[in-house]
This record gives sequence, C-alpha cells and structure tokens, in this order.
Amino acid sequence: MNVTATITSVWKKRMLLLIAFVTGSGLWFFYDAFIGWPAEAKRHERYVAFKEKLIANGADREVIEAPHNTMLEQEWRKYAMENGLGTRIPAARTKADFDSQKKYGTVIILISLGMLGWYFISCARVLRSDENTIFCPGGREVPFDAITGVDKKKWDKKGIAVVLYKTEEGETAKAVLDDYKYGGAEDILKEVERRLADKKI
Repeated sequence: MNVTATITSVWKKRMLLLIAFVTGSGLWFFYDAFIGWPAEAKRHERYVAFKEKLIANGADREVIEAPHNTMLEQEWRKYAMENGLGTRIPAARTKADFDSQKKYGTVIILISLGMLGWYFISCARVLRSDENTIFCPGGREVPFDAITGVDKKKWDKKGIAVVLYKTEEGETAKAVLDDYKYGGAEDILKEVERRLADKKI
C-alpha cells in the first residue's frame, strides 16, 4: 500500500509558536541587558542621590534606609513623577547583572535557532510506505513481514502508535507512527493492523 504522510499544518503552527516564544524570551533578556537594566541603574543612582539629599536635609539615615519605608516611597514617587523617572523603586543593577542577561539571551537564541533548524529538517521529511516496507522519517526501514505487533496506548489521545518488529538480527525494535505530526500515518497503521490480522488467520 503506497502512502505518503507529510508534516501536518497543526504541528507546523505549534512548533512555530513555540519557536517564536523561545526567541521572544531570548530577545527579552537582551532588552534587559542593553536597554532596560542600564536605564534602571541610572534611575537607581538618582534614587540613591534622592535619599542622600533627604538625609542631608535632616532626615534620619536609619529611617531612610529602613525597608518598606512608606514615607520614602511616597516622596520618591512624587519626585519621580515630576522628573519622568517612573514611580517604581529602581533596583541596583551592576555590570555583572548585564553580562548574565546577555549570556542567558545568547543561550536561548541559540536554542531557538536549533529548534528552527530542526523544524525545517522535519518539514522536509516524510513517513511513507509501499507494498512491502514502511520508510520512517529518520531513514529506518520496517518490512511489513517483520512486524509482530502494535501498541496503541497513546493513539486515541495523541495519535501515536508504536510498531513492534524484528530486525534482521532477530532483535525486537520499535518504530513510531505519529499521526499528529505526519498526516496520513493512520492509513499506514490500518495497513499494519490488516496484515497482523491476516497473520492470525
């Protein structure tokens, strides 16, 4: 039975969304490293100077430096709004922080590029069969006559069936029929089941 199962549009869309998400995460790290955190570091310098000015004007240092100082937060927000600095209390950011964000961003972008490469490789592959053999996407060939069984535990929920067969060396091996990824795999599965049924007659 000649069947050619190609990559489904559903799988393509899901993978592209995942790749876009991973890429976006990497770009976000780069944004923090080159734009967001350097700007916040500058705001933090203004925040420190603002606190020192309050202390110079007579405020108690221990009170100013105390965590969760509501009065200080209110005064800073008022000052920040007047000077276009944003109302959130800025965190201290260092060069080490910027470098770590760059490293994370680089690793994530490399992962997304690897995923993109795997996506194009997968799109170029097919799962097919002829009268005698199933040709798996990775290059494995499974003769119908060598098939001994099929595991359909994941078929109803995930569209995945595992074909069990004997290799030329007599060892038991497995091949996956993934109908979610390769549209048309179900036709190959039906042929496998038909031939297994014929063997029992």
